[in-house]
Amino acid sequence: MNDFNEKAAYEALLPNLKALEEIVSQKLFAEIASAGIPTLEIAHRTKDKASALEKIKRKADNYSGVSELTDLVGFRIICYFSDDVDKIAAVVEKLFDIDRDNSVDKRQIISPTAFGYLSLHYICSLPESEKYPKELCGIKFEIQMRSALQHTWAEIEHDLGYKSMFAIPRDIRREFSRIAGLLELADESFVRIRARLSDYKKHITNDIRNGNASELSIDLVTLTAYLKYNRQMNTLLNEIADIQGAHIKMQSPENYLPRLAAINITTLGDLERLADREHDHALELANELFDAADLDEIASTAGLHFLCRAELLYGEHDKNEIFDYFTCTTKNRERARHQAKAVLKQRKIIQ
Repeated sequence: MNDFNEKAAYEALLPNLKALEEIVSQKLFAEIASAGIPTLEIAHRTKDKASALEKIKRKADNYSGVSELTDLVGFRIICYFSDDVDKIAAVVEKLFDIDRDNSVDKRQIISPTAFGYLSLHYICSLPESEKYPKELCGIKFEIQMRSALQHTWAEIEHDLGYKSMFAIPRDIRREFSRIAGLLELADESFVRIRARLSDYKKHITNDIRNGNASELSIDLVTLTAYLKYNRQMNTLLNEIADIQGAHIKMQSPENYLPRLAAINITTLGDLERLADREHDHALELANELFDAADLDEIASTAGLHFLCRAELLYGEHDKNEIFDYFTCTTKNRERARHQAKAVLKQRKIIQ
């Protein structure tokens, strides 16, 4: 290999490599987002000159020059779930031409007891049919796709510096194999958990829409669906929004889970009964608050907020329960104590 010639070849190729990297990254970001596949990272780089020349020297039997390298431009896509790797692969196959002979699915070829990580590597090129610049279509690039846990394995293995199972003692080799198996099992378990949660959400939504949800325990899934689909809660929320003519901004009700538990609202039936008895008080409290305010938008949890406030004022909770409620809203216990005293004072005025 003539270093001078290869350096010149790399430098001449570099502008096209950068242009290719930009085109491919834009396509990947846009299409993966459009497909609705959540990703942890979509990273990309153009191999620097020193790395390119070093690889040609190291693998002289495979490459005669820098132009033959297939990973001068490289992309790494990390998704959260292992089954999303195939979904991303389908997007890549739609966008680019795949060199099947040089691509590798390490998920299929690796031995269960071997060192290495489960990953899908595609060698790609821009399709000439899509009217990309001709000088870019002849340059191959690499896309690696893996799950977050597969990536964790790869990074730790790389950091430890062992690429062969014969490089370390047998007992440590067994430990490596056990960890690899655990990570693979964890990947599969996360996929099953996601599927179960999806089914759970569908089931809960149907129950709420059909009015069969009163016995359901309150969790983030049931509470979110209840606020979204229950007619009574939506009526209250719209009435509150109409006070100011405000836009409703969606917000997670997660912060209300401990607050509801603090005032003994543990099922959707409990929440329904709370809305029945405190609807008017909640609306009255909203009117009092917004009378001196000018709001363009309110949170989708506003109805829940004023129902809880009404329960504190008109319910039969003692000072300890009221204090516990406010400790759920602030880590500052002194502030929580002050808020509880304010509620007790207002309760005396009301009564």
